[in-house]
Amino acid sequence: MRDESGILPRNMPAFFQRMPPSSDDEHFHLTPELRDYVAACIRAARPSDLRSRALAALGVSAPAEPALVAIDWAGLEAEAARQGCTVADIVFDLAGRRPKTG
Repeated sequence: MRDESGILPRNMPAFFQRMPPSSDDEHFHLTPELRDYVAACIRAARPSDLRSRALAALGVSAPAEPALVAIDWAGLEAEAARQGCTVADIVFDLAGRRPKTG
């Protein structure tokens, strides 16, 4: 709570006391929407043991890792040369992120 000058009172600490750790039998209840959001955020993290444990704690499974696909770089470079653009443009188009124009 600041006074009229915008300065914090001297008796107010500049930090908050740390919360005690929650007990193991204490559970948090998330709405389905919030649970889905948290799970999506965790799934977006790079794979790790902590990520797997967090997903398991939420009761959701980790997404399947995509299979590796061989990339024909020579073919992509040839197509880029034919279209007069960069390989990045070709990859971007193949990913379906840009509407095709005439």
